Amino acid sequence: YHFGHDEITKTHPTDVIIIESDIANDAGLNLVKTFNQLVTPIPTILLTDNGDLLSAVEAMKFGALNYIEKPIADSALAKIVHQACS
Repeated sequence: YHFGHDEITKTHPTDVIIIESDIANDAGLNLVKTFNQLVTPIPTILLTDNGDLLSAVEAMKFGALNYIEKPIADSALAKIVHQACS
């Protein structure tokens, strides 16, 4: 991610953010925390291919709406995004 979160949210109205991250580098968790500390928090979904239970709990503590391990079917992800926007 090379754009600041303020730049993204000011230039693009955002209902939900999907963060694809290698949980080992903590960048995804930091983004979850950042988007949930905004004046108007934005629901975040963390998508990873190497997660574990401890990482999932940590992501939820930081405010992730959902924590998903890849692969995930498009229809399942679409349902999760739809729920996040409701």
